[in-house]
Amino acid sequence: MGTEVTDLGPLSALTHLVRLNLTGTKVEDLSPLSELKTLKELHLRGTPVSDLSPVAGLNNLEWLNVNGTKVKELAPLVGLKSLKRLHLIGSEVSDLSPLHELASLETLFIDRKTVEPAQIQALTDSLPSLTISRRSPRI
Repeated sequence: MGTEVTDLGPLSALTHLVRLNLTGTKVEDLSPLSELKTLKELHLRGTPVSDLSPVAGLNNLEWLNVNGTKVKELAPLVGLKSLKRLHLIGSEVSDLSPLHELASLETLFIDRKTVEPAQIQALTDSLPSLTISRRSPRI
């Protein structure tokens, strides 16, 4: 379904880019995106991406989809105060604690099998207006 795209280097010059859909590509390295400060939506569904560190400084990011990726760590998202929507279904994330300070987060899609109920409860205690959708992966 995806494309053969693997190198995001040419995108680093698109500093006014607002939306980027890399769904189904073979992209692994997100570092060329680190300067795309206007990016509001980033879709990485079904890619081999595992490291979200390059998105840590994308402060305008509102929507991030890492469904079906190899992402395990959410720590790089701690400073993304504009993040409203996060998709984690089929990823390898099990620790939601980095999300506790993201007051703008409105919707979270998570995998039933990888996230413990205690993690979900702690997050809803921190962010009472957060809507959490627990689904089984169909990736």
